[in-house]
Amino acid sequence: MHKSWRAYGMLLGIALLQSIYFYPQLPETISVHYNAQGVADNWSTKGTFFLLYALVIGLMLALFTLIPRLIRTLPSALINLPNKEYWLAPERRDQTLDSFANQMRWFGVAVIAFLVAVFQLVLSANLPGSAGFPTTLAILALGAFLLFTVAWTIRMLMAWRIPRP
Repeated sequence: MHKSWRAYGMLLGIALLQSIYFYPQLPETISVHYNAQGVADNWSTKGTFFLLYALVIGLMLALFTLIPRLIRTLPSALINLPNKEYWLAPERRDQTLDSFANQMRWFGVAVIAFLVAVFQLVLSANLPGSAGFPTTLAILALGAFLLFTVAWTIRMLMAWRIPRP
């Protein structure tokens, strides 16, 4: 089993534990959106919030799992990949698509980790006695995700160069 699948499992476990822990502590109506100053400007029932949380996490997991499987079924002409003639040659196609699937799973792990972090900030901001939404932590989470995205993109581009003999 790839480490990325274990990471997905860990993140899904964290999301489940968050839900079990926070649901009984929250008021029936919670703030679910904040402006740039961290002031709540949209509200929802906690039931709707947790349903949305599950749907968003489930959708991301499905997308990052199914897209590589879908790409595997496409003819090479429909796949946009640097140096695709080399990487999608019949002798390398399976290994290339396995590598691509693994890289997509890791990006999915990063997306879900970011979402779990943001949902944690929203949950914490809604607890009785909370100081409000921690905008600084949200910006740090976004910055970490963007940094990962840049590094991941560079790594992807480097991975698809044609190796030197």
